[in-house]
Amino acid sequence: MEELMNSLAAAPAKPCDEPTYLIPGLPVSMAGMNLIYALGLAGLAFAGARRRG
Repeated sequence: MEELMNSLAAAPAKPCDEPTYLIPGLPVSMAGMNLIYALGLAGLAFAGARRRG
């Protein structure tokens, strides 16, 4: 176990308090992309529900 712990990096490569951007140059974080994706899926679900009923 000690050998495994010694092989890990001492610090993360990127600070945890900085957002991670999926597309370089586009300031949309992973959380923002998740929101866009969820809203898109909700829109499709509502559109499908309106057609059925």
